Amino acid sequence: MLLGLSLSYSGGYSEGVIRGIANFAQGRPEWTFELQPPNAEGISKLLSAGAAGLIVNGLAEALDPALAKVALPIVNVGSPLSNDRISTVTNDQEAIGELAAEHFLLRGYRAFGYCTQTGGELDARLVGFQKALKKRGADCQVFDVREALAHPERYPERRLPAWLLTQPKPLALFCMADFQARELSQECAALGLKVPAEVAILGVDNDISCILGHPQLSSIEPSSQRIGYEAAQLLDELLTRGGAKRGIRVPPARVVIRTSTDPIVGTDEIARGVLQYMRQHLSDSQGIEQVCGRFGLSRRQLERRFVAATGCTPGLAWAGFRLEEAKRLLVETTLSMECIAKKSGYGDGKHFASSFKKATGLTPSRFRELMSNWNTSATSE
Repeated sequence: MLLGLSLSYSGGYSEGVIRGIANFAQGRPEWTFELQPPNAEGISKLLSAGAAGLIVNGLAEALDPALAKVALPIVNVGSPLSNDRISTVTNDQEAIGELAAEHFLLRGYRAFGYCTQTGGELDARLVGFQKALKKRGADCQVFDVREALAHPERYPERRLPAWLLTQPKPLALFCMADFQARELSQECAALGLKVPAEVAILGVDNDISCILGHPQLSSIEPSSQRIGYEAAQLLDELLTRGGAKRGIRVPPARVVIRTSTDPIVGTDEIARGVLQYMRQHLSDSQGIEQVCGRFGLSRRQLERRFVAATGCTPGLAWAGFRLEEAKRLLVETTLSMECIAKKSGYGDGKHFASSFKKATGLTPSRFRELMSNWNTSATSE
């Protein structure tokens, strides 16, 4: 059976999607593939070749006309298309924004910014970012590049340098994509703003260029391989059983932490010290009581001060650091589950498995499996 892939095969996201499709296809030896660019010509070639179904990812203006009259099962793994018959498996954009907020809050930030280029259109990543911040009693300032460029004469005060300079510091700056994060890092350097001491920068996509800057840029890594796997699985269901269109939103995999967001900050010295202690002592068996003794506070005093400074409880913060480290070890090493459980503070494999699945919806082994082909440099540490 021939399946058509109308995908761009350059760049991290598309490569991950293709790896996920190939992973699922290991159990379907009868499947063969043809890969074409995401445009009208590519769709035409796939249809002429006799494709039984399509997985697509491209701009709506290029794909909408080409797919308007196609009756085959189609799964879209990219931006929204106007065809209401097409099923989708895409990033959970709000969850990406929520993860960005949690990452910054876990490091003690209380001043937040977001850089987008939607021109005022709905940005689900911003919605998720604001929603998570609001739960912790915080909000963010937004700079829309496209809007500022479109109206320079009306909004001179909204030019990017002026906006950056007027924001409170230290500023946690979330960018809609990695290319914006790179531009913001360069802009900060030109203005004499230190990254991450004054401005912490976080992008999305974990593009390879994130490691080329000074400092290297942290980025949210989408679950692109999982998206590809679930898209292939959904297409298989549509081919074998039919049914109405479906929409699946896949949460991001993790934050890949690099220098641009690594430090712990905050104006409350005690809360900052507690956060640093937690990150350095993931396996502390005495827990919060040990922290209280170390900082000379009762449990009630510690929790009140910590919540006021960070917006969350010490227990939730410690759990956040443990989950970050567990994800890192699953992706970047070949350590056993028991060893990862101990190193990341979960104690034993059983507790680790249940806690990890509750937080992510996946078992640790399934998370590693979905990320394994994407990461080829895992070590045994």
